[in-house]
Amino acid sequence: MKTLENSNIFITKSKEEITANFLSLENYCNKIFYMPTIKIKSLISDEIYNELKNKFEKFDYIIFTSKNSVEVFADFLTQEKKLITNKIIVAIGDATSKKCAELNLSVNIIPDNFSAEGLITYFSKINVKGKYFLIPTSKLATNELKNALEKFGAIVDSINIYDVVPNYEIKNIISETELNTIDIYAFTSPSSFKYFLTVFEIDDIDKFFNKKIICAIGKTTEKAINNYELNVNVVPQNYSLDFLAEAIIKFYKLQKNIV
Repeated sequence: MKTLENSNIFITKSKEEITANFLSLENYCNKIFYMPTIKIKSLISDEIYNELKNKFEKFDYIIFTSKNSVEVFADFLTQEKKLITNKIIVAIGDATSKKCAELNLSVNIIPDNFSAEGLITYFSKINVKGKYFLIPTSKLATNELKNALEKFGAIVDSINIYDVVPNYEIKNIISETELNTIDIYAFTSPSSFKYFLTVFEIDDIDKFFNKKIICAIGKTTEKAINNYELNVNVVPQNYSLDFLAEAIIKFYKLQKNIV
């Protein structure tokens, strides 16, 4: 296995989306390729807009599960900002929280573990029976969080406000030759992995990832990759880009000590 200093990293985010800590990896590796494998498509039609507007007053909590959900929901809030007053805003992860701050949305709750599981643990310890939750989410999202909250007695509306589609434009940025030089793949969501395979037309998955280091930002992404019978080498304890960068460095330090 190559040392980190001689390795190239492929991360499924644009450079503009990357945190300072992750950018610092450039000082430890040969090169980082910033390649967002997904694009976001808003699904807020007139019908969904009116549904949100008519229901919004009853919600006690609004849960943003990703930065993308905040960005798309901003289209609605721009016109209906007054409706957000007195709502308890929940954000999963630093990136989501920071995007809320950019839109002047005060976040009340951020789970210690930046994941749906972390949020489920948080709400299992407080009484949410009869409370109304809104989860503006992706069309590809699971119902894990919704189902858990309903088991706790909450009333949950999960509304698909955006879809995730493959970003074929990145094929014009990275050549096949450059792709073959990648040593470390860092996937930031299940869909980022799924559409990596789609965009680059990866048929023989085992052969393609043979001797590659695979990183997943969290357990949900890890499980999605495992479904393709691939092992994930690096998963940070806390699910963020900052912790992912630290986990990659730690992984290589451990490998060095083993050798």
